[in-house]
Amino acid sequence: AKSQGRRQASVLDGQRWQARHALRQLPITATTLLVDQAYLPELWRSGQLAGRTFSVWMPALPMQAIIAQLDAAAQRWPDEPSLCDFRPDAALVQAESQALQQARQIITPHHAVAQWARSQISAEVTELEWTPKPATALDRQAQAAIKTIVFPASTLARKGWRELCAALAQLPQLPAQPLQLIVLGTVFDTQHLPPHVQLQRMGHSADWISQAQAVVLPAHVEHAPHALRRALACGLPVIATPACGLMPQAGLTLVQEGDVDALVQTLTQALIAL
Repeated sequence: AKSQGRRQASVLDGQRWQARHALRQLPITATTLLVDQAYLPELWRSGQLAGRTFSVWMPALPMQAIIAQLDAAAQRWPDEPSLCDFRPDAALVQAESQALQQARQIITPHHAVAQWARSQISAEVTELEWTPKPATALDRQAQAAIKTIVFPASTLARKGWRELCAALAQLPQLPAQPLQLIVLGTVFDTQHLPPHVQLQRMGHSADWISQAQAVVLPAHVEHAPHALRRALACGLPVIATPACGLMPQAGLTLVQEGDVDALVQTLTQALIAL
């Protein structure tokens, strides 16, 4: 888990193994399929999708788009090895692209994926809307005086950690108002965090909602923004990027990936309003 490139390579290996196992169970009479995106490249390369109609459950951007996102981030942060520690095999990327071009339908809960599919391929696109569980609105008066924002991920560059640190360093410091940052994932990097920010690590299962006053995730890659959805359901302001896959909605402010200046402006407005 601490070697993210090797971890991602092993995930793809596991997906190929699962796809081969699924192929052995596939009846020859099955002519209409619903294919998980993770299995799509291997099924396409096997030739078993030929002559069949298939739809794709697609929770993530295609590998080609993810590579482009990571390449752009690596240009912004050339000293960040985690942005270029892994790239999938070109043949695998090509197989996924070719299969998506032949898909009849794309089904996704990810807004950025839906937008990509509508602009890049001819498949019908079904974008699923998330229905949040009812949540009790937070009592702002009952919250602690310290201004607290939550970063709902590990401190990885692809999750926007470097942009967040750069933005926090440029924030105007409010007198007698310490700033606390709660990180919900693993803390790999603290060297880029400005000294006036107090860091606290919490798990996703902890009661971070009651302490949060805003949630920020300026990610380059994010496929499962569950914490962001939870925060929005509780009425917390959320700052995220289009890569996080959330539909535009009340309480959500979107900034472009890598745009530190926009992040500074949005964070400043959010903290003043708290």
